[in-house]
Amino acid sequence: MKRAQPSPSADVSSRLRRWGIFCLCVLWWGVGVAASCPAADGRTFSVPPAGALSLPRLLPAAPGAAQECGDLLRAADIQPAGLEFLFCRREGQSGRQRLTARYRVRGSEAAAVEQVLRERCSMGALVRSAGIWSLPDGEEGRLDPSALRVSLPEGTAPSEAGARVSMGEVPQSGVFAPDRAAWPHIAWFAVRVDLPLDAPAQD
Repeated sequence: MKRAQPSPSADVSSRLRRWGIFCLCVLWWGVGVAASCPAADGRTFSVPPAGALSLPRLLPAAPGAAQECGDLLRAADIQPAGLEFLFCRREGQSGRQRLTARYRVRGSEAAAVEQVLRERCSMGALVRSAGIWSLPDGEEGRLDPSALRVSLPEGTAPSEAGARVSMGEVPQSGVFAPDRAAWPHIAWFAVRVDLPLDAPAQD
């Protein structure tokens, strides 16, 4: 006795059903839910939550790694609780160089760090724009160069404009923070200090 063959319409329905479940899995991944999903050929595969595949994190320099410059905020006696210094390096081309210091702070402590930078550096308040928390244009903080007790590369001087201080959310897939009360759900905020360097004036 021959086994009944599935009709073409049943085969199409089965394929459409598998693709539908596959699309649901992609949606689940987008909102941060792990799932075990069928592939189009009937096999299954695991999908991790979106947060597990987030953008690269800000990481501290390796222990013992050479630093081209130091903690610029600490050099200005600004040390808010929760702010972690990562590294400082010299960036840019000859004639347009700068010292760039990077920091990170957890979302649960970001509001306190923001407040200190607003008070000490006249930085603006973060606003939510295009789905992330960032500074509006022109709202960067400033540090007077005379407040920075830091060693500079030979043959350079700090720009008279001083250092620029900025802060913003580090985007992460699956994290939604519509208001400040949701900041603790954000893994990290980044803080950056840029000190432009000028060649000393020639006599």
